[in-house]
Amino acid sequence: MTHAKKNDGARRLKAVRRVMRRAGAKDETRIEPFVLNGHTLYLRTLNAERQAAISVWREANNRDVTGLLLRLVAASVVDAAGRELLTPATAADLPANVARAIITEIEKRNGWGG
Repeated sequence: MTHAKKNDGARRLKAVRRVMRRAGAKDETRIEPFVLNGHTLYLRTLNAERQAAISVWREANNRDVTGLLLRLVAASVVDAAGRELLTPATAADLPANVARAIITEIEKRNGWGG
């Protein structure tokens, strides 16, 4: 890894933390239940490190909105102990209405959007 890449990662993380502070979002991971259609799922909030990693992926794949959303779902849907249950590929198999509900809840829990 080059020095420039290390610095870029450090700058990205610092920027994500700054945005989170301004938004009043805590740089922490919480795992909480989410009931959807009578089934309990667990959703993990994304700390600054995870958000920075997704930001790096997004920059490299800026036209792939679907890929971004699938990565958000895969990073957020966990078991009660915090272990990821989905990959982006398996998240793609979710019914559209289920994926949409999960994404809406992820946005709400992370303090994104309106």
